[in-house]
Order: sequence, then structure tokens, then C-alpha cells
Amino acid sequence: MNFKSVFIFFIFLLISTQFLFAEQWDIVKSRGKGTITVFYYNSEHFISDSSGKLEGIEYDIFIAFKQYLKNQGVDITINFKKATDFSSLYEEIKYGGSGEFGVCSFSITEQRMKEISFSPRYMPDVQVLISSGNIPFAKNEEEFINIFSELTAIAVRNTTFEQDLLKLQETVPNFKIEYEQSSSMIRDRIISSDNLFGYIELPTYLTLFNNGLRFKRQNLFKVERDGYAITLPKNSSWLEPINDFFNSDAFKLEVNQIIKKHLGKGVKDLLWKIEHSEEGESQSEITLLTMERETQELEIKQQTLKVQILVGGGAVILVILFLLVFGYRMKRSANKSLTERNNLIEKQKTELERLSIVAEKMNEAVVIADSSGKIEYYNNGLVRNSGYSEEEFKVNFKDLMYLQKITSRNDIQAIIDGFQTDSTPFLYDSQHVKKDGSTMWTAASLSPVYDDEKELYKIIVVYTDIDESKEFSNQLSEKNKEIMDSIHYAKMIQDAMLPSESMMGNVFDDNFILFKPKDIVSGDFYWFEEIGDYFILVLADCTGHGVPGAFMSMMGSNFLTNIITDNAIRSTSKALTLLDTKVKKALLSENHHSRDGMDIAFMAYNKIEKTLDFSGGNNSIFILREGELMKYKGDRFSIGSDGIEDKKFTEERIQLQKGDIVYTFTDGYKDQFGGPKGKKFMQKQLLSIITENAASPLKKQKEILDDRIEEWMKGYEQIDDISVMGFKV
Repeated sequence: MNFKSVFIFFIFLLISTQFLFAEQWDIVKSRGKGTITVFYYNSEHFISDSSGKLEGIEYDIFIAFKQYLKNQGVDITINFKKATDFSSLYEEIKYGGSGEFGVCSFSITEQRMKEISFSPRYMPDVQVLISSGNIPFAKNEEEFINIFSELTAIAVRNTTFEQDLLKLQETVPNFKIEYEQSSSMIRDRIISSDNLFGYIELPTYLTLFNNGLRFKRQNLFKVERDGYAITLPKNSSWLEPINDFFNSDAFKLEVNQIIKKHLGKGVKDLLWKIEHSEEGESQSEITLLTMERETQELEIKQQTLKVQILVGGGAVILVILFLLVFGYRMKRSANKSLTERNNLIEKQKTELERLSIVAEKMNEAVVIADSSGKIEYYNNGLVRNSGYSEEEFKVNFKDLMYLQKITSRNDIQAIIDGFQTDSTPFLYDSQHVKKDGSTMWTAASLSPVYDDEKELYKIIVVYTDIDESKEFSNQLSEKNKEIMDSIHYAKMIQDAMLPSESMMGNVFDDNFILFKPKDIVSGDFYWFEEIGDYFILVLADCTGHGVPGAFMSMMGSNFLTNIITDNAIRSTSKALTLLDTKVKKALLSENHHSRDGMDIAFMAYNKIEKTLDFSGGNNSIFILREGELMKYKGDRFSIGSDGIEDKKFTEERIQLQKGDIVYTFTDGYKDQFGGPKGKKFMQKQLLSIITENAASPLKKQKEILDDRIEEWMKGYEQIDDISVMGFKV
């Protein structure tokens, strides 16, 4: 049997095995019980474990599906499994078996329908374009292109968010796209940063908007699709019960309650309405368009009049704004009759009396200034916050009644000048010196008011006391500094414990160590020692990274010194056996019951005979000889608490030849996510780089390996410590 036949048979065996163990609906139905697996990735409001427990629309749909089948006499168990990202979730379903489902606010698209199956849709699918607060609304396509051509879009790879942005690039070709892991990250970045935009689901947008979370939604380039649905592998036998469930009137009533639970009462009619007629029951979809138009109108109104105030000041500012504009218009009404004017004045007087009661009793300080910054009114809150009596305040501040003089900022004039063209309120933290010399912190909100000719008329300022929160923030910063100082001190200790690379240079003329901790301190470590004719080399990867990994690495380094240096043990297998015993004993003495430990490559090089003794704990070494890589595997268990007792590490003696290059590495390099598709780097690609550059000096190989992983990681966070070691005989 040739290799091709064996390969085809192996693939057939894998597929057959998958379907053999899959839960077919007919079998589950006949025996009255079974198990299904639901793969998911966090999507806010749809399914998420961010709160510590699974919840969301699609989670509740599956709970309702379980109850539906139970009423039909079939009891199922649901296993929810979280995918590492959206792409891997999609792959699970694309190549999955019967009894497997996928959920993550999946949109029904033509391309996906060719690769996977969908349930009937349970909600209309509309995606809208949101943007950072500093980006203006575009009134038409030409204006949109001018505004957005140099901006940055945010998307999740392999989702309809990315598809819609790629489609948008056909109209606006110059903007660039950056990637996040989830739609909530898209929203968070757009809210917190300038010059960003991206797509999110309209139901999510409406819920966030109703909950008071403010960002801009552009009215152009909205995308409508067939709807949201549950996904299944192609031709899954479970399409039958899932279709029956979704098409039942019981589901339509149930899903309304689910949507109302997770998106709020304001969207209770977004999905289905059950109508009764002589011909029976029929359902009609209630679209999102009415609510969307109402939301757009609210946004447009907010753009032309944004008076944002802090807690307690909102109602007061609205009343003040009304009275100021009302008073200005009265000045322009000289042609009205005296009776009408007196009535208006009397009405204004009544409103001012009411306002005075509110303004004088509130804790916040309120200031009204003219368009030049000159203060025309202030309430008692400003006086109380200063620590002066009313008379003392008048004396001490009589020459300071300008916004430019009473605030700690030196750019207030520039802010006032900016109000001539930009109506956006300005928020900042302000520092004030009180009568007793102490400092008071306030959150200040400056809001412009315009007359009928759109000219700057007044400026309203509200100061809110934030002394307590500022003090807490300062304490938190101090604690963070103490923690970081401790971590940096730990790094100094760890660096001191790592051997000098020159030790390896004394034995091997050509060598390198690529050492890239994920955090300040590392869970990887290397260790060298000369014992007679032997040179010992160790590379280890401890459980975790950062501070926990660093403590484990320092413990391992100390134990190796005791085993090798103090006791002159040269046997690699015996050294690992002793190290395993010491690590487990140390963890047990700390009542530590987790599976902590380390993966390790332990080598003893005989400088006279040119032999290399090797033992490994869940790690291997590679020897490059005349362009061919040879792999020497370690044992399939680690050092430490991995649940295996009485470990016996094997030892292999390798006769090296002149020109041989020995490599070993921890799993941080090959497991790093990145590249154009957000995949792992993989060991195969790492070994390919080593083989392709075999003729280069090892110092040059180190540069190449460093450059390649840095390029691969662009746009992604380093997930683990990275270490690669090489030396040439």
C-alpha cells in the first residue's frame, strides 16, 4: 500500500470516527436522550461569560430548545465550549459533526450558507456604522469620503464586520483596518479614542444608546442582511428539530421574552408579532427601521445642542439655557405690546425665582459668563467651595470675575475661541486653592449657548466636587507604583540569577540566546555550569508568565545550583529526577495543589569527546547536520505537580560532529498568534526558518528569528515568554 493510499485511508478514518461518535438526531430521538455541544465565542447581549456565568439571547434560546425537546419526550444535555476566537469557532462548525452547534451573533450570508447550515432566523440583522465623538456626521456620500478616507476602522477578523468594511473600501479606498477580538472591544476603542469607526449590531447599539452610552452613529452605509441565526455543520441531522422549534409559535412567544430580558423593554417588538385571522395564525416581522429613525433624530438634535453636565447639574443647565435664550429674544421683541411684554417679564420672574431656589441649594458651583469670559452670575456653591464667607468672597474675588482667572487651566481663552465654531461642551478636571490653603479638585463642564444668529452668547460652567475620587485615584496610583517597583526589583534579582551568555561563548564560538519575556519578569529561564569536562545547558519554561512564572523560575534555578554545582551530578536523567522531587516537595509544603511545574530541556556536553547527553521533560532538542534537522524527543511529562508519580526520566547520548548546530526552544515562539489571519506561528514554520538560514552565523540567525516574530505579532499581544537557544560545535 503506497503512501497516498495510507493518507486517504487515514483521512477517511478520521471523518468516519467523527461521525461515529457524533450524536445523530434520529438515534437521540429513538432512545429519548442525548448530548449536544454548543461552541461559542463572546458576543455582547447574544452570548457571553464576561460576568462569570454564561448568559445572553442565544444561551437562553438553547435553554428553551432543551425544554421544547423535553416536552416532546427527549431529554438532552448541553455542553457549552468556548472557542479561542471567532475564526476557530467558525472552523469548529464548518468541519463539525452532527449534534454540534455554533453561536456568536452569526449573520446569514451567501458565502456561509455554502459552508454551514443555519436555523431559521430569530431576529432581523442590521449593522450600523459608529464613529468616535470627534468625527462629525456626514450628510452625503461625498462628505463621507472626505471625512473618513484618512481614518482607521476597527473590525473582528472573518466576520461580517470585516466584510462590510472591505465592501466600504470600494467607495472609500484610503482608510486602514485594525483588528480586535470582539464587537465589545470595537465599541470600547471607538468610545475611548479619536478618529476611529466600525460596524456593530443595531440591537446592541440601541441598547447601549438607551442605557446612556454615547457615541456617534453615521446615517450612511447601513448594512441589512437576512437575519441572525444558530449555526450547524452542513447537512446536520439536527436541522429537523431546530427548524421545528424555531417555526413554532411557542418559540416566537418565548423569544420575545428573551429579547426583552437582554435588550430591554424598548425593543420588545423587534422580532415577531402573532396575528389571528379566519385563515389561522401568521407571523409578521417588526423591523428595526422605526426605532432606528427615532434614534437618528435624537442624535442629530444632540449634535446641534450638546450641553453635557455632571451629576446634579443637568436640570439646572436646561432651565438656565431656556431662560437665557428666552431673555435674549425678549430684547428683540420691542415691537410687541406693553401688556404682552409685562406678561412675559412676569413669567420670566416666576421662572427665575424657581431657578434661584434650585441653584442656591445645590452642591455644585454654577457660573454664567458672557462670550468674552466675564462672569455675570455665580451661585452660593462657588462661594461655599472657596471656604470664604460671602462678603470675603466679594472682596477677594472682585478683580477675578473672569473664567480665564478663576480656573487652573491656562488655555481657557483658546477653549472660548473654539466655541465660535464648535458647539461641543468641554470637560476637564480643575484645581482650586481654598481660603485655608488646601486644594480642592472639581470636574468642570463648559457649555456654550448661542443666539438666533448662531453667535456665541453665553458660557455656562458647572463645577462638581471630586476630591474623594481624586484622593482614591492618587492612592491607587501610589499602590500601583509600589507594585511596579517590587516587580522591577524582582527583575533585577532574576537577571542576576541568569548566567552570563559569555559562559556559553567560552565553550562554543558560535551561539545565541533569544530571550523575550512577555512581562517585566519571565517564567522562562536558562542555566549554565561547567563541571570538569562537562558543560551543562538548561532551558526551562515554567507554568505561567510574569510574577508567578518568575518565582517558579527562580526556584528552579536555585534547585539546579544545589543539584549540579553543589553535588557535582552530571547525569541528565538523575538531575531531572532530583529536580522533579524538589519542586513537588516545595509546592506541597506551600499547600499548593495545582498542576504547576516546568517543561525543560537538560543537556550535558562533553568538551573532550564531543558527546551530548540529553534528557527532556515535555521538551525536545533539534540537531542540524548538513542541512537536515534531527529531532530528539524528551519524555512526555513535565517537572512538578502534573499528577504523575515515580517519574523516571530517560537519557540519550548523542555523538556530535564538527559543524552540528543544536537548537531548543520553549513553546512561546511557536504558539504566538499573529500574521494576516491571526493564527499560531507553529513549530513547522519556526524549523523552516532555522533550515533556510542554516549557513548564517548564529548571531545573524538570532536577528532573523527576532525580526520574524516581531513582524508576526504586529497588531497582537505577546501571549507567552519566548526563548530560543542555539550553539554550534
